[in-house]
Parts: sequence; structure tokens; C-alpha cells
Amino acid sequence: MGTDDGATNSFEALATSHDLPPEFVTASEKGARSVLASGVLLGFPTIGTRVTLIDCAFHETNSSVLAFEIAARMAMREALQKSGVRLLEPFVDVVVMTPPESVERIVVSTRERRSDRLVKESLGDTRIIRFEAPLATMSGFYSTLRHLSGGRATYSMMFNRYQELPNHRRDDDPDRDGP
Repeated sequence: MGTDDGATNSFEALATSHDLPPEFVTASEKGARSVLASGVLLGFPTIGTRVTLIDCAFHETNSSVLAFEIAARMAMREALQKSGVRLLEPFVDVVVMTPPESVERIVVSTRERRSDRLVKESLGDTRIIRFEAPLATMSGFYSTLRHLSGGRATYSMMFNRYQELPNHRRDDDPDRDGP
């Protein structure tokens, strides 16, 4: 098991078809992908993982497709727990267009949302505020923005990247069930 740079998961079987019946390879992939889809941390999916089935044994009469799927699930859970898997949170790029008199109040609001890389620009009589923030902190931003600007500001938001969730943030979540 290794990690890819991208957000997709991959599965490769190096065991040849004469070593292992194809239905057992398919069952192993299904089991591994099911664990990747549900993850081992708070039920979030695992991304950027490459799984390689190197070798396995089977018995002509006692092995089953279901047994291979379950074995793959168990192996994936154990491997992910030992690998130091990390919880990621989505970050978004936000662009706010506002009248000049609202800029400072909006900037204060962005800091409450754990914003980073704040940039202020001017475009004629309009001020542009660019920042990035965790998506989880952006709930209610539209209402706040309307209130702070008297209904005259607008914004757009676009996914930027995933970033590791700090441990103190993960521990503060009262709704979590635990790893």
C-alpha cells in the first residue's frame, strides 16, 4: 500500500490469474475499495491510496468470494490504521466584491473563519477581498456578508485543495464517534 499524489485510489493485482481465480481478485478489490470509500477516520473516505495485491493463497473447496472480500476489508483497515492516515478538510478560495466602507468589517469576519492569504484590491469604486478558508467555516457567510455590507457585497467560492485537519480541531468535534 502506498499513497498517490492525486485524490484517486487505485488497485493493482500482481498475482497472476493462474495463481488466483479472477473472481477472487475482483472480490479482493471490492473489499479494499469499500474500506477506502468509508475510511477509518470518522467515516470519511480515504483518497490518494494505491493498493497492490502481491500474493495470496486459496483452497479449491474452502475458499469463497465472500471470504476474499472480507479478508481484503480486514487487511485494508489494519494497513490504514498503521499507516498514519490523516484527516483532511476542504479549503476554498473566496472572492468578495464590496463597497469600500464595508471592507474592514468583512475582513474581521473572514478572520473568524480561519481565513488565510488575505489580499485586498481595488477595482474602481469596488473593493475586492480574496482569501482562502476551510469550507466548514463558510456556513452562513452569505447572511453575514449581506448584513455587514447592507446587502451590497457579493462573493464567489471555489474549491482549492485539501489540507490536514489540525488535531485540536478534530478533538473539538462533539459529534465525532471516535476513530
